[in-house]
Amino acid sequence: MTGIAWADETLAARNDVGARSDAPGKAKQMITPDVEFDHRRTDRLVIRRFGPGDASSFAAYRSAPTVALYQGWETPFTESQARVFIDGLGAAHPDTPGEWFQFAIAEAATGVHVGDVAAGVDADDPRLVAVGITLARSSQ
Repeated sequence: MTGIAWADETLAARNDVGARSDAPGKAKQMITPDVEFDHRRTDRLVIRRFGPGDASSFAAYRSAPTVALYQGWETPFTESQARVFIDGLGAAHPDTPGEWFQFAIAEAATGVHVGDVAAGVDADDPRLVAVGITLARSSQ
């Protein structure tokens, strides 16, 4: 998902949730989350942070009963709810253990917002991330 810089540290000095053990007596501790992530691009898609201009399309696909069927939100999902959700992402950090963070998915050729990727960083082992993808029906 995002880049992380690691620093060596002895297990004797620290052995907590943020530490990773690779060798006896050694750990690697997460020290620098990637705060500058902007986007990742393929030939077809761009994964990027949400912006205010995504509220209408976000609300539209989250309101579709077939898209929301196995999700945790109620329909309809209003544009006002979408704006509040997107605004909340501005204060959130994608690497926060125990939290979920959404990234927008857009078509590379057109820039049209077509879905999102949810990344949930494991609270006990922040090297692990659960990923979920939601796409507008027209992009499935």
